[in-house]
Amino acid sequence: MDSPGRKYTISGVNVQFPCNAYPTQIAMMHKILQGLEREQNCLLESPTGSGKSLALLCSCLAWQTAEYEKLRLEEEEDDTCCKKKEENCGCSCHAGLQTGANIPEEPSTSKYFPTASETPALSDHDYTGGAGPNPSVSPNEDDFQPAKKKFRTPGGTQQSSRVRGVVYEDDGGTPGTPPTPAQWKMELTNSRSTNQMLCTCNCGKKGEERKEETEERPRKKKRAPKIFFGTRTHKQIAQITRELGKTAYKGARMTILSSREHTCINASIRGNKNDGCRELLDHKACSFHHNVVRMSNQAQIQYRGLSAWDIEELVKLGKKIKACPYYSARELMLEADIVFCPYNYLVDPVIRENMQISLKNHVIVLDEAHNIEDSAREAASFSMTEDQLDNCMSELENLVLHNVQMDDHRALHIVCGSFKKWIKDSSSLLKERDFERQTKVQTGMDMVAVLNTMGINPDTFGLLKKNLSAVTDPENKPEPKQGQEQMWLGSASAQMLKGMFFVLGFLFKENMKFAEDYSHGKLQLGSPGAAGA
Repeated sequence: MDSPGRKYTISGVNVQFPCNAYPTQIAMMHKILQGLEREQNCLLESPTGSGKSLALLCSCLAWQTAEYEKLRLEEEEDDTCCKKKEENCGCSCHAGLQTGANIPEEPSTSKYFPTASETPALSDHDYTGGAGPNPSVSPNEDDFQPAKKKFRTPGGTQQSSRVRGVVYEDDGGTPGTPPTPAQWKMELTNSRSTNQMLCTCNCGKKGEERKEETEERPRKKKRAPKIFFGTRTHKQIAQITRELGKTAYKGARMTILSSREHTCINASIRGNKNDGCRELLDHKACSFHHNVVRMSNQAQIQYRGLSAWDIEELVKLGKKIKACPYYSARELMLEADIVFCPYNYLVDPVIRENMQISLKNHVIVLDEAHNIEDSAREAASFSMTEDQLDNCMSELENLVLHNVQMDDHRALHIVCGSFKKWIKDSSSLLKERDFERQTKVQTGMDMVAVLNTMGINPDTFGLLKKNLSAVTDPENKPEPKQGQEQMWLGSASAQMLKGMFFVLGFLFKENMKFAEDYSHGKLQLGSPGAAGA
């Protein structure tokens, strides 16, 4: 792998490979590039040790590089077309710029402004919109030309007046009194010209003003599709990033999505990292989270010497500059061209929502995909403990007592209470199945019947989802009053309810079409007070 590498042209794409590729790798890259170009799904299989991961990385990143080159050429072509359109637009002002010819002025129709032959000597200051009969125009604006288009003010008459190329309408005020510039209704369009002139066919602003506007609102660059590279474990991600470091694409903008268990560096959090982190964030008490800005973009990461990095390197950097690696990795996803993560981050809708992952119009790569069935099954499952239910019910009850979105919180409190009663009533029916573990297995339709006795059915579930959405939507979060704690459902309880409702949604979806998918022991009770779906 220390060889200088080879360049292959495969399916019209230049692929940089770190070594002489095996025939199986070339064949695999050919199929990958065909699938990417045609936007097709590909199921590819290759023997162990044949360099599948390297072929996946190089072919996908080469295709993405080619897509960026296409976008660059398109932008250059657009710029050239716009420039040609501007040069050939036929307007008198641009014609004057191109030829340098003297452009005759259109005779004025206003009694307030003389014709070209009657124009008095120009003053040394700009026109400020005074109502006098002879507003002055500065010498550097002597290129004003008659406009091709009228700009109307609401309620005005159709009689128009012209001031050296700027057209305005009588606003129905005092007869014979021209409106001030503030009353002109100009149509603004983009302009690349920075000449000190008022282009009446373009944007109606001086060059410097147009330049400032362009700087404030830069044109958004188009992006090639991101590559979401999913693997089974975090350990495999470390292996993939090492492979990436051997390629010509090691400088690609990247990030790795990982759990708090792998990335949280706050030593004050004991036990469950997820719950501890959410509790600190609810109280805005994590200094590491405040410092995320120190490594929240690709330029900062590359400046600090990280390329084709793994999660341990990001954690090490986070400890050094006291910034949270977990949230930094999420921020880096915004600019990343390739995102590495475990399967469940892509398969599980709840995790995708929490991590703000959008897969639309992007490329998804699943390495070692023979394990994807387990991940999909896990994504459609949910488990909760009796302790979690108790904590959630305590929070909901407290919010009801303080009259905070009382109806919504009360409805959810009833749901949790019903599940707790079901767990207690079912405990006598548990059977020994595993070592020190007792369970009761029910089919999906059995569970639908149980839910119906709780008052949860396809008719009421939609209303309950609205209750949940109302108490978990950040936009509904009230500002805490001075000296009082935040009255809002905690993150841990909110996540538990979302997971519960997600599985219930599968049961009730499309007239309970998928309920039988849970007929093989997916719904069960465990002896420690755990309910699973």
